[in-house]
Amino acid sequence: MGLLVALRGPAALHGRPTLLSDRDAGRPEHPAAPSAAGRAGDLAALALIVGGTALFFYARNNLERLSAGQIVRVEGRSAVEQAIHFDRLSKVGLGTAAVGIVLAVVLFLRQRRRAASTSPR
Repeated sequence: MGLLVALRGPAALHGRPTLLSDRDAGRPEHPAAPSAAGRAGDLAALALIVGGTALFFYARNNLERLSAGQIVRVEGRSAVEQAIHFDRLSKVGLGTAAVGIVLAVVLFLRQRRRAASTSPR
């Protein structure tokens, strides 16, 4: 008798349907997969984050090298002008990475909302 009960699934508690009832037969097991446009958006967000981070570290590395005197200065430009250039470049890198993070969050929320609207409740 115990073997048959185990094969049938758990008994219904207090008149509630079991987890394996027919009610769940039409429900998809997985949420909606992201579309090709969603995947392309994710790739763009990742590229912005990685590119912005790389640009930031490149600029900061050059600022450190400039302060240590390891960079050959460009003729006609002072060290202060080069430092300002690398500082602005690092800010552009941080801004680019921030745009990538915002894009990733927006795409995540859009996918989550779409998956919630397609799943029955």
